[in-house]
Amino acid sequence: GSVPIYQVDPDVNILRQLALYARTQIIGRVIGVTGTSGKTSTCAMLFSSISSLGLRVRKPNKYGNVSSGISRALRTEPWDADVYIFEMAGGTMPLNAQLVRPDVAVITNIGPGHLERDGSLRAIAKRKARILRGVPDDGVAVIYRDGELSEYLINVAKRQGLRVFTYGKHPDADIRLIDWSELDNSVELSSPLGPLRFKMSVDGIHMVENAMACIATGIFLGLHVEGM
Repeated sequence: GSVPIYQVDPDVNILRQLALYARTQIIGRVIGVTGTSGKTSTCAMLFSSISSLGLRVRKPNKYGNVSSGISRALRTEPWDADVYIFEMAGGTMPLNAQLVRPDVAVITNIGPGHLERDGSLRAIAKRKARILRGVPDDGVAVIYRDGELSEYLINVAKRQGLRVFTYGKHPDADIRLIDWSELDNSVELSSPLGPLRFKMSVDGIHMVENAMACIATGIFLGLHVEGM
């Protein structure tokens, strides 16, 4: 039979409404990642580690990490994956948060990137913290604890009533780095699950920090983090 065709105006608001509808149809858990640096590598590590557990994982950022790209990704992604991972830029964060509505919001760090636009690190932190506006009441904020503005981010999340998992070297971090050897990339962490020991397949303390963000996310999602 014939297929009905509807012609509509090419309005960005219509496309956005389609993306918002698509988000309501996603049945899996959604992770949003932002920060001055480390977004892309953290998303890649989340994809690799969660996929290794046999889950169906989507990382739909081929259209970019601003609202137009995220909107397009939502409109074209299948709805039946187990986990979705979105990299989210700070420049369009209010709309990004509205579109993605992440169950887990990961904030990797706050640094001087885009300082010329925002004017101060606190302004950058405020912009990145807007990701939390999209997190549901039963969601979680995963926050890098070693940054100078981590307390600000933690307070924003707690005022919103969100659970908070932190990671880093800080003595109060939920996922805390105890030891890391540059010689063989062995890592020892303390965590709510007890001590965790493993070897990294990539070099650099920044990648160890990414791994801690992945572990914190995995704990909240109830995943077998020892197998990640």
